[in-house]
Amino acid sequence: MSNETYSVSEFAAAIGEKVRTIQFWTDAGVLHPIGGTAKTGKGTHRRFAESEFRVARVAAKMAKMNSPISEIIEVASRIRVLGIVSSSDEALSNLQMLHGDINRAINGERGPSTSEMARVCLDVLSITGLAGAFDGPVDLHISYFALPDGELRTRILFWSALGGADKLATAVPGVLIGYKVIRFDTASDLRGYDVSEDLKKELVSAFLATLRLLKTVAPTPQRDLIALRTALSNG
Repeated sequence: MSNETYSVSEFAAAIGEKVRTIQFWTDAGVLHPIGGTAKTGKGTHRRFAESEFRVARVAAKMAKMNSPISEIIEVASRIRVLGIVSSSDEALSNLQMLHGDINRAINGERGPSTSEMARVCLDVLSITGLAGAFDGPVDLHISYFALPDGELRTRILFWSALGGADKLATAVPGVLIGYKVIRFDTASDLRGYDVSEDLKKELVSAFLATLRLLKTVAPTPQRDLIALRTALSNG
């Protein structure tokens, strides 16, 4: 990732949005300006790192699909939690941690619960999709559901448009309230920086480990996908 920074007007022009849209997204917390430039006001002093393009492109697509700002904020937050916004190094570190959890589960070592491992698998799948590791379209799946105690939750998953993610996205531990899919026509639409060679290698390795854990490379993967959906449904 380069060290180049962008003013509000430069950032808006780069993604084809209006200046006031970038200012609104920044005030709402969708976009994060570089530290020291994030003062409130008209925002002409704000500057953005190249890495913010990933979040901005997702926000722009969602806005065009009439997604409410609350939903855009939640997806942007999810992207940041996955650790693939600020740099390739951050993404690599987060992915290695998740990969370690998966390897421990494969080796039968004590680790996260089944439901936690299911969520780890979803994280790896989402990181793979967000980093542009798939050829072709990538889908953003958003599921809304209510837990038995009435608490409302959201599940967000990025995955190849080849299919299969809908069943994982909608396997919820409660009552499914709503579900939507937003398609990004090319994986490059999600790119916010150049993916390092080390991250590319880790993406492949962690993804294959995830498939191994889910046993989706077996002759009868449906049973294993059912097991994953069951784990997700149970919390």
